[in-house]
Parts: sequence; C-alpha cells; structure tokens
Amino acid sequence: MGEDGGQNVEAYYYGACLTQAVHSIFKALEIEKYRLSGCPFVISFTGGGGKTSLIRRMAWEGRELGLKVLVIPTTHMALPEHFFVPEPSVGALEQTLKDSGIAVAGNPEERKPGEKKISFWGWEFYQQAREKADLVLVEADGAKRLPVKVPGPAEPVIPGDTDLILCVYGLKALGQKGEKCCFRMEQAKTLLGESFSLDKEDREWAMEEKYMACLMKQGYLSPLKQSFPQARILPVFNQADIGELVLAGKRILEQIGHTEGLITGNLWKEPSFELF
Repeated sequence: MGEDGGQNVEAYYYGACLTQAVHSIFKALEIEKYRLSGCPFVISFTGGGGKTSLIRRMAWEGRELGLKVLVIPTTHMALPEHFFVPEPSVGALEQTLKDSGIAVAGNPEERKPGEKKISFWGWEFYQQAREKADLVLVEADGAKRLPVKVPGPAEPVIPGDTDLILCVYGLKALGQKGEKCCFRMEQAKTLLGESFSLDKEDREWAMEEKYMACLMKQGYLSPLKQSFPQARILPVFNQADIGELVLAGKRILEQIGHTEGLITGNLWKEPSFELF
C-alpha cells in the first residue's frame, strides 16, 4: 500500500495519446487542477460496470488528500457498511465527516427481500449537505449490476451543479451477448439499429468495440454535453484488468473521437474496494 491508499489500481488518462499507468485516479484526471479552493467539487457517476468501485476509490483518495468526502445517490446504491448517515440530518452528516473524513448519506430501504439499498433524500437535503463537504461523489445512475447501459428518458439523475461527469462502461462486456451485459436493451437496439443496421429481433448479437463506442457516445456523451454544457464530461472504460483490455479501451476511445477519457483496471484488488 502506498500513500495514496493502494498500488494495484491502474488508471490511464487518454488525451492526445495514452499515458503511462498511474496509481491514482485523482492524478490521472488532474482533479486538483479543476477544483476551486473553498468550493465543493461535484462528480457524478453514470453508466455501469464499476461506478461504485470508482466512487470508493475516489473517496479513498480524496480522504488521503485531507478532503471531506460526501457520497450520495440520486437514484439507488447498495447499503454501506461504514460511514453511513441513515437520516436526513445535516448535523449528523457534518459530525461523520469530521470524525471519519467520509460520509455516505441516503434513505435506507429494502426494495426486495434481502436487497438493502439507500435512495435519495431529495434536493433540499442535497443542497445543504454538499456545503459541508469538499468533494461530493454522486451515484447518479443505475444499471442492475450490468457493465453497459443506455439511459432511459429520465436518466441519469445528475445535479445541476456537477463539475465532472464520468460515464462508465465495463470492458468485460466485450464478447458477451447483448442481452446478458446491457441494461435497457430496447434503447440499445434502437441506437445500434440506426448506426449498424442491427436487427432488433437478433437475440444472439455480441458486444463489440464498435457497439460499445456507439452506445457510449450516443447514449451518454452527446446528450449529456447538450444538457450540461458547463461540466467536464469523460468516458471511463473500467475493468481493464489485463493489457488486452487496456488496448481495447484505447481503441474504443479512438472510435468515439472524444478529446479525453479514462481507462481503469484492477479496482477489485485494492483496499478501497471494501471501503464502505
């Protein structure tokens, strides 16, 4: 373990070219360059394939830098085991941040037997809570634990004050049947049918790099840029745990034609994976 909390995570920032791997997502994204002193910096996580793992990692790194980190869902996320504030109390949240450096705030509920989640307390509480933190990490989308997703009409649920939007896909979807790896299949088939003449009745199609590039760009990047012109919006290809998948992530980023992006891997190997 290093001073940034772990040496297993690999993050590659993609601008003009793919950089050498670094062991810090903060460094890869140059968060300190964009974060204004005295103002909470808000990052919203959308898509699938490892959003919560990325949130845990960035919460860990933020706390290591001395930041007070608020984690909050605007949809749902798994009930945390640590740092949980189970009531809409700004005072309790502030005390947890003071004591632990991290607070996870949400409304506890059991949507199905044995499936414990937390949900959004609402925008009034969000506005009050964000002022107590230096870094706000928002779980803004749900994907039913699948690596790829196309958002529905009211998704994702992103705060208007978001500074950075990370759109996450899991590279382990490559080669899997679409219906096994993609959430919101009808929307996905519509987008792919328009771009690749994919037969909507074909249940055997497999996820390819060109399909993943299309769904990321048309499902997330382009519409979010229109809705949040003030925010920095990046594609993130997670689950790049081996060199072959790192190269696949690079090829997908090139196909998208986005000016910058991130490839991450091995998050499951390092300590923050069980942070909360």
